[in-house]
Amino acid sequence: MGGRDLDRGSRTPSDPLFCQIREPGAKRCDTHVGMRRRACQTVLVKQEFAHSRRSTVGLEWEIMLADPDTGDLVGRAPDLVQALEDESESERHTVTGELLTNTIEVTSGIGDTVAHAIGDIAAAIAAVRSRTDPAGIELLSAGSHPFAQWYDQSVTDKSRYHQLIERTQWWGRNMMIWGIHVHIGVEDRDKVMPIIGALSAYLPHLQALASSSPFWAGERTGYASNRALVFQQLPTAGLPWPLRTWSEFERYLDDMVRTGVMADATEVRWDIRPAPRWGTIEVRACDGVSTLTEMASSPPSSRFSWSTSRAGSTTARRCRRCRRGSIARTSGAPPGMAWTRA
Repeated sequence: MGGRDLDRGSRTPSDPLFCQIREPGAKRCDTHVGMRRRACQTVLVKQEFAHSRRSTVGLEWEIMLADPDTGDLVGRAPDLVQALEDESESERHTVTGELLTNTIEVTSGIGDTVAHAIGDIAAAIAAVRSRTDPAGIELLSAGSHPFAQWYDQSVTDKSRYHQLIERTQWWGRNMMIWGIHVHIGVEDRDKVMPIIGALSAYLPHLQALASSSPFWAGERTGYASNRALVFQQLPTAGLPWPLRTWSEFERYLDDMVRTGVMADATEVRWDIRPAPRWGTIEVRACDGVSTLTEMASSPPSSRFSWSTSRAGSTTARRCRRCRRGSIARTSGAPPGMAWTRA
């Protein structure tokens, strides 16, 4: 295995896993066994969880870039992202690139209310429009594109994306999927895994409300959310592992990193996952939506499920389907989709 032991250590001092992290009082490694250095038992890396105020909201929206005449995807994000990132530096919202060059992601700041975060997203979309409209690029959003082919798409030229493709191969190159992510602040790290476990019971409800990916590469798949089926092919995606405590999550991360499945906690891609960097639980089960009105319906659904889970309720309430708002530009959009307009 290239000189690396998979049983908690490494054979060489130069390897980053070799006795690099120790807590005070941790047992040191035996330096030699006979004439040969023995693989050490490194101390489990502790995963910190940032401070976050309870029930705050953050939103992420993945959006396709499309040709306004054909509706096909265009890999123009690299032409737009740098200027948009610079312009949003002093704003609450951010605009960034994604795995594929046909995608941008808009992100809100920390919202005390859903309306607060949605206002950030609206501002981000307006900023994107100021660049895409003159460039002749339209914005699309749904869980999948109805006819685009994976082999026509390009990967964004960043090392972490190339590493992801190297690790996931064919399935990674097929990740033509788009979603919305809802972050909910949790004030106590010890609550994170129990809340995720309880919230998992509401994943079908959340997914049903936002399913928008029945087509794939020109085919009618027969599934309301084919995005969910594609995404779960990645080794760290799908339903969350049934872990009860934060220490169990740390041991899970330790095993995944040591065996080369992933590099760090950001590569845990469960439908609901801890986001240690932000101090949140991130709900990732929902397909992309076409309007801000629909976008605004997802955080309340997630927060409702979260608060219900905290209370230990096992009864799901019925959710009212959100009406399509006037911000969608439908003229000329591909069948089953709407231009995203703010």
